[in-house]
Amino acid sequence: MAYRLHCECGRELSVDLHQAGSEIRCPCGRTLVVPSRLTLQSQDPVPGDAAEDDAGDLNAAVVWARRFRALGAAILLIALAGAVLLFFTRPEKPTILGWSPANTVRFFRALEAGIDAPLFNFEADYLKQVRFHTAMQRANLLLGVIGFLLAGAASLALWFEKRSALRQDETEEQDETEERDETGKQATLMSANRRE
Repeated sequence: MAYRLHCECGRELSVDLHQAGSEIRCPCGRTLVVPSRLTLQSQDPVPGDAAEDDAGDLNAAVVWARRFRALGAAILLIALAGAVLLFFTRPEKPTILGWSPANTVRFFRALEAGIDAPLFNFEADYLKQVRFHTAMQRANLLLGVIGFLLAGAASLALWFEKRSALRQDETEEQDETEERDETGKQATLMSANRRE
């Protein structure tokens, strides 16, 4: 919607809501600050074509859908980068290959105690790493799903907007064709009546 902005020279300039807070230049050379959206909306809009308002709303819807699709794609890329990072930083299972013989013997004697034996430090550390890694995988999966849904919904909205715009254009063309045909028929009838 367009709103009026008055310059000191007496001219009235037309501004849109998306220009709120910016500066515009009057043809007289003065720079005018466009008021906030709230101030503009408190004024009466300039009467204009309803089709222009609908087109502005459509363009705004398309812009927002594109922004959401870009946001969804960015979230998907972050989730993909997180998945790659998690793949290369997964915890390694501890091995006893590098241990001294004395530590190995102590480890196997502790294993004789069975399930009730307390965990070794390396086992406890490994379990902490696995739990953290699993939690990060779940968070990354959730992030990916959110990004996919956001990008998919925005893409679907854009598709519907384009589809409805094409249908509207086809309907308008069909209406124009019917009007031309009707006008042509009337002209033919009028010329036939004149001949008689």
